[in-house]
Amino acid sequence: MARRRNVKEGGTGENPKARIERLRVQLAALKAERQVIASAPMDQASAVAALREHVQKLARQYEPAVVGNFMVGTPVLLPMFSPARELEAFIAWLCGKQLADALQDALAERYKGISLALTPAQKREQLADLDAKLLELELEEEDGIRQLENEGVDVGRRPDADIEVVLDVR
Repeated sequence: MARRRNVKEGGTGENPKARIERLRVQLAALKAERQVIASAPMDQASAVAALREHVQKLARQYEPAVVGNFMVGTPVLLPMFSPARELEAFIAWLCGKQLADALQDALAERYKGISLALTPAQKREQLADLDAKLLELELEEEDGIRQLENEGVDVGRRPDADIEVVLDVR
């Protein structure tokens, strides 16, 4: 949990209102950067691995029913597929490698032209870093607002200000 800093104008010579405006510009830029990172797709290698795991999982869902029929000598008839999920599992079991390869090729086409793709770990790390920077700026902004309020100057808060920072519970 971050602690509120008591940031004062100090020796910077920066006007408190100008400091708050500078912080708000920085906050807006960081929030925009955070949105870009948050909406970035998974990197292609991770997406391919997830796709192949999905196909294998589907194949495992169907396999026991068919193999079990052979083990007890029951004739194997192709089932009537009611939900599409059963048909999908059957196709994955019957020709999983071909299905995964075809899906991988389709996925590769979708990744053409994508400039930013992150592994899940990279995304978590970058978002955590940005969240920490945002918190620091929000704390500094709130300290500046309170300093001005103590001097009798009314400064409005941003509509998207972190309520926990404003209420001093963070």
